This record gives sequence, C-alpha cells and structure tokens, in this order.
Amino acid sequence: MYAMQKNKMQSESFQYWVKGKMIKITFLLLLLITVIGCESQFNLVLNHSFEEKLTNWYVRKWGDSAKASITQKKSKNGKSALLIDSGGSKQDISVIQSLPIESGSYYRIKAYTMAVDIPANTYGASIGISRSPITSKPITGTTNWKSILLYVKTAENQKSMNICLRLGMFGNNSSGKAYFDTVKVTKLDSQPATYYDLTEISNTPANNPVTRRTE
Repeated sequence: MYAMQKNKMQSESFQYWVKGKMIKITFLLLLLITVIGCESQFNLVLNHSFEEKLTNWYVRKWGDSAKASITQKKSKNGKSALLIDSGGSKQDISVIQSLPIESGSYYRIKAYTMAVDIPANTYGASIGISRSPITSKPITGTTNWKSILLYVKTAENQKSMNICLRLGMFGNNSSGKAYFDTVKVTKLDSQPATYYDLTEISNTPANNPVTRRTE
C-alpha cells in the first residue's frame, strides 16, 4: 500500500515537473517570436538619437542665422538630441539623412519633437522628405515631446530616400527652436490607411501640395 502511494506521488511530481517545463518552453517560444517580430522592424536610420553628434546627417539651410547642433540639456531617449535654432529670425533649415530603400514599398517615418516659441502662423517643426512638400503635421508653440509620423510609398526604381528633420518650409519660414530625437524609419509589410506616394515628387513643384492617398 505504501509503495503504491509512493509511486502515485512520484508520478504526480513528474507530471507537475513536465507541466512546469512545458510552460517555460512555451514562454521562451513566445519571447523568441516577439524578438523576431521586432527585428523585422529594422530601423534604417543611423545615429537615430544623435549620440554620435551629427554623424550620418548633414544640414541644409536658407539664411545665415539658423543653426543645427547637438544638445544634452534636453532629450527624449538617451543623452542627446538635435536642436534646430532659427537664431531669432524666420528660417527654413533641415537636417537630412539619405537612406537606402526598396522601390514600390511602404515606409513609416517617425520621430519625437519638442517646440519652443514657434509662431502658430508658421510651418513649425516636422519630419519629411527633403526638397519636397511632403511632411508630417507641423508642431508650433511651446510643447513637451510629441510624436510626429509620416507614411510614404516609394516610387518604382527608387533606390534611396532623403528624410529631413525640419524647422520651416518652402515659402513659409519659421522662427523659434525645435528639438528632435529617436528618429525611426521602418519598412511596412502592408499598405497603411493613408500615405504619400513619392512618385508625385518629380512632377510636383516644391511649394505645391502632394496628394495624401487613402485606399
């Protein structure tokens, strides 16, 4: 009788041990799937949080007073952020990075920005495509960190895309300061609800609007 009870207890202990192992294995598999999913959202932007100063970025501006620099006084993530300062007058200044991309594909362009004393009647701080009217909704006034977002579809045979962090716009310059941090560009597996088609850029004057598509 004692031997039978002992065997039963050993059998139940073994079953609990097996269940515990299965739970651990299931958890590890779910963790692996999550990691693989994150890796599929590879960020194309180099030096995306400006921890390496302006490495991989270059500046284009119209006006002498505006400047772009790296600050450690304000940041969203990490120790550093980009600061675009108009220098007290209305300016149009961009900090740009050229990215290799796949043609005919959808991309999400995202960053964080913080505005300081940007007039409401100007274009403000945004992220967009360099030398084009395609940008996110501009941020004006004085704000905390805000997420800015843009979806685009690359043109056929397009091999690169120049993204820009910007204060001001063609024909609508802006004053004040704009901070930027944590810039991310990822390729999407499916079509977003709304996006800009970069095919239109070559046929659209810089100061004219480009159609935001909804399909």
